[in-house]
Amino acid sequence: MKKATPGGPAGGRPDDDDARPPAGDDAPSDQGAAAFPGAAPDPVAVAALALGLLAVVPFVGIAAIVCGHLALHRATPAGHGRAMAGLAPGHAREGRGLAVAGLVLGYALTALWTVLAGLLLARA
Repeated sequence: MKKATPGGPAGGRPDDDDARPPAGDDAPSDQGAAAFPGAAPDPVAVAALALGLLAVVPFVGIAAIVCGHLALHRATPAGHGRAMAGLAPGHAREGRGLAVAGLVLGYALTALWTVLAGLLLARA
């Protein structure tokens, strides 16, 4: 590998070979590493999403809505709902996106079931 000199080619930048990370045991590896160690999503948020997906079954959407609101409450930053979540103030749980997705599916499919039930009752 050759080093570029300040007045050399490419405006003093090192060659492409120098930009590569070192090979061997000292090389950093991203394989198997989480983006944020220890930042697992809130199980209630995961349950909200799962129940939201299962809301094609009547009345399951209500459980998705309840879990989604609970997970959102647990995911609030600083202070609110910390005792119920079992966390110190200022520490929020991960999974806000999962909770919102569960809420959207829960509300949408519950509304659909309500409209379908209304149409069926109107025909009878």
